[in-house]
Amino acid sequence: MKLDLQRVTGFVALTLLFIQSAHAAHGPAFLHPKDAGPDFAVQGEYLGTIGIKAKVGAQVIALGDGKFDAVLYTQGLPGAGWDGKSKVRLTGKTREGIAHFKGKNFHGTIKDGLFSGTAENDVPFELKKVERTSPTLGATPPPGAIVLFDGKNTDAWTVGKIEEGHLLGVPAITKEPFESFLLHIEFRTPFMPYSGGQGRGNSGVYLEDQYEVQVLDSARVELLLHLIEQIPGDHESFLDPVPRDQVKLRFRRDVLDVEQVD
Repeated sequence: MKLDLQRVTGFVALTLLFIQSAHAAHGPAFLHPKDAGPDFAVQGEYLGTIGIKAKVGAQVIALGDGKFDAVLYTQGLPGAGWDGKSKVRLTGKTREGIAHFKGKNFHGTIKDGLFSGTAENDVPFELKKVERTSPTLGATPPPGAIVLFDGKNTDAWTVGKIEEGHLLGVPAITKEPFESFLLHIEFRTPFMPYSGGQGRGNSGVYLEDQYEVQVLDSARVELLLHLIEQIPGDHESFLDPVPRDQVKLRFRRDVLDVEQVD
């Protein structure tokens, strides 16, 4: 985790509450793709065309035991082309190693990262799996930045420990208080296909011990993060669990901006 410090007057303590457990009350929590099973390979985002050249995106959500929900979006993915209006919901089930989907006027399958099928009047669609990542993920901290955690030690934290994969264990609270800053956080949520809502990879960052920026596996929640009871999420972000993701928080006293890095 990296902190790009702009102004410090000594007020805000940062608390991290990131889930790293291998099991949870609502089923297993997988931390590695190799352990997550075939449903993890199907879940994710897909991008392609319907008909001759109309752009379409899809988000596929694993529910466990080979079951899936999916949403098709016109003109692309949320935050990357979707018109914010039209979407079609599908349900899916794996049969003989292939995930089959159906919805109103839509039928399709996913195999080897290809989502293909037909819509109304037998109009074909074909989408390929994509993975949105940020070009700044793992980047070198800018000049003047204070590095709070680099995977090597917990010297900047009053509590917190290094866990498997050079991760910062929870809970973790900074020794130094901060007031106004740009906070760059890299995090990893577990894959929890049997869970939903806030039980699916629930984590968070507390500012001033009162503002929580919640970090979730967006599947079955339809948002990646929001400031509880303060700032609602404004679009349906979707980044796969298990790989690292990131978010930037710009905090000024009583003013918080949350920027998801796509």
